[in-house]
Amino acid sequence: DTVDVLLAEGRALGLDPGAVRALLAHRLDRSPTWLLAHGREPLAQEAFTACRDGLARLAEGAPLGQLLGVVDFAGLTLRVTEATLLPRPDTEVPGPWPSPLRPPGLSSRSSQAMSVPTPLPWRRKTPST
Repeated sequence: DTVDVLLAEGRALGLDPGAVRALLAHRLDRSPTWLLAHGREPLAQEAFTACRDGLARLAEGAPLGQLLGVVDFAGLTLRVTEATLLPRPDTEVPGPWPSPLRPPGLSSRSSQAMSVPTPLPWRRKTPST
């Protein structure tokens, strides 16, 4: 049981190749380059099973970020768990806006989800005179 077998299973499941490589690299604690260079080397059965389980979950629709434990959004790297509601770039507008400045169509729930404290260029502190 090898990385090449797992990559082939990912293709057979119709999964995005980049997502498959990211998942395998994470589960094996190796770089994506290592996967390509060592694709024919046998894996420990536990590692192979963990990767195969991850591919199955990805095929079932589990978000890659939850399987990896991190997701990048709006310039932030967020740690996530299975219980985390993940922000999606297609439905969220990045930026922590106070209610009067919230863009039209952005719900208050979305606004709350985006209330992660980030530096705002117009709110920089300046020395008082």
